Parts: sequence; structure tokens; C-alpha cells
Amino acid sequence: GSIKVTMFGVPWCPHSKASMKPWNEWKAANDGQTVSGAQVECETVNCEADEASEAKCSEAGVKGYPTVIAETPGGAKVVMDAKTTVAALNQFVAKVASGNLG
Repeated sequence: GSIKVTMFGVPWCPHSKASMKPWNEWKAANDGQTVSGAQVECETVNCEADEASEAKCSEAGVKGYPTVIAETPGGAKVVMDAKTTVAALNQFVAKVASGNLG
């Protein structure tokens, strides 16, 4: 199975801007890698880039920026409840991959 990890943000938001460096660093190291037997797929979505991106953000229920959501191999969507750092992303994805979501 795979875990799809998506970072939703907008260019004008200072929190999104601050999150891009750790996100890009984490994404470069983890996109296509395997964590706890699940392949990691990463995507970055600018919620204001175009109609398709706006629709993705709306469908995902994004209320603030940045929002990181992981979709498990079973299709469950889990929102990361932490500041976007490389360590927090590693911890979040390991937790999602292990199925330990409680």
C-alpha cells in the first residue's frame, strides 16, 4: 500500500512560507521511499493556483494554512496536528504507516 502525504498552502500565508523549507526537505528525502512497508507519495498543493487546486483543498476540508494530510493505504485521511518540521513529519508519517492513529 501507499501513503499519500499532501501539503496544502498558499503563497501569501507566512505560516505556509515558513513550512515550505522543512516540507521540501522532508519531501526530497521521503517521496518514493518506504516507511513501515508503505510507499510514501508526496504532493504540494497551492490552494489558489487554479480551479483544480482550489477543488482539491475544498474536498480535503482545508480550513487553514498550511495543512498536511496523509491518506492511509485503507483510504482514511489523517490531518497532522503539529508544526511542520522534518521531525514532526517523520513522526506523523511513521504513526500513520504503523496504523497507530489513536
